[in-house]
Amino acid sequence: KKGLADDVLQCLMHYSWPGNVRQLESVLERSYIMCETGSITMEHVPQEVGQYARPETPADKITSRLDELIDARLTAAEYRLYLYLTRLDPLDGTSDHLLEPKEIAEHLGINRDTFFVGVSKLRELGLYDYRARMNGLKHSAQIKPARKA
Repeated sequence: KKGLADDVLQCLMHYSWPGNVRQLESVLERSYIMCETGSITMEHVPQEVGQYARPETPADKITSRLDELIDARLTAAEYRLYLYLTRLDPLDGTSDHLLEPKEIAEHLGINRDTFFVGVSKLRELGLYDYRARMNGLKHSAQIKPARKA
């Protein structure tokens, strides 16, 4: 279970939310996925939402633009899938294995059909190729069986 730091809560309450509830939902989902601790802090909040709380960096500008492009073309479930896959991609050194579709779908609270539609859409948009990653792992020494929780 994760909570919001006080400054994050204040930031969320004072932001104008031009994208309304969908944007708020997207920001909370992204922040939740990016957070590895028990509390979501300002470092997990997208730049465009928390810009008054910290100085803008070049990386923030790129991330903000990427978030806009993704939000325009992906459903909330597809966006969660994108964040999850890119955050935990073993070929990028962030994890030592890539979970199977069933495990990912269960973790994200989506069904397998939604997973495969999302994977297909991510590949079409050139954002992430799950099958290529799986094939790359199967042919390398990096693949390890998924850990049981």
